[in-house]
Parts: sequence; structure tokens; C-alpha cells
Amino acid sequence: MEKDNFNKGFTLVELLAVLAILALLAVIAFPTIIGTISKATDKATDIQIDNLNRSVKQFVADNAVSLGDKVCISVKTLQTLGYVGTGDIVDSNNNNYNDSYYNITWDETNNQYKYNLSSNCNSSYIEYE
Repeated sequence: MEKDNFNKGFTLVELLAVLAILALLAVIAFPTIIGTISKATDKATDIQIDNLNRSVKQFVADNAVSLGDKVCISVKTLQTLGYVGTGDIVDSNNNNYNDSYYNITWDETNNQYKYNLSSNCNSSYIEYE
């Protein structure tokens, strides 16, 4: 008697069951993966802004003697001077900070500088170049 060779492999029902299980796992995992990516992007933005803030504080510490009460410096100048790495600084909303300015003000009450990241140099401030 000859053996029947048609019994090898998986049936259509078995393949469909596996596909249904994989689809269910994808539906469950997809929102989690998207949420994780979004959180990582937001965290990367926070780190970039923190690095910018540290860079401007280092700049002020290095140049406090020559700074006035109200001065602004562009992020591009901080890059040129080596305080910030070159390249685009972009947040999760695609806002580019390369054309931004730090308005730096001396606070007499607390005897320290205050820093404000802005899209332009305040007109009453002297721009550091």
C-alpha cells in the first residue's frame, strides 16, 4: 500500500490561526511601541534643552567679567565659540533652536544671571558676537 503524501505541512485553518494570533499581538504591541518612541523623543528634547542651558551658563561663567547687565547671545554664536556642538538642534515638534537667542540678565537681588531662551534678541539687550 502506498503512503499518502498529502498529509505533510500545515492546514489552512492552522495557518489562519497563527496569523490571527500574530495580528492580535501586533494590535496590542503597536500602541506601546509608539508611546515608547514618543517618550524617548520628548526625553531627547529635554536633554538637548538642558545641554543648551548648561552651555550658556558655562559661557557666562567664562565671560562674566566682560558681560553687561543685559546681553543676548545666539545659539549659532555658542556653536561657533565651541560651547554647543554643531548641527541642528530640533525638538520633537520640529522646532529648530539654531536661530534662537539667550537673553541674559543680571539679577541684582540674587546676585546671579538669569537666562531666557527666545526666538529673538531683546531690543534693549546688547548682542554678544
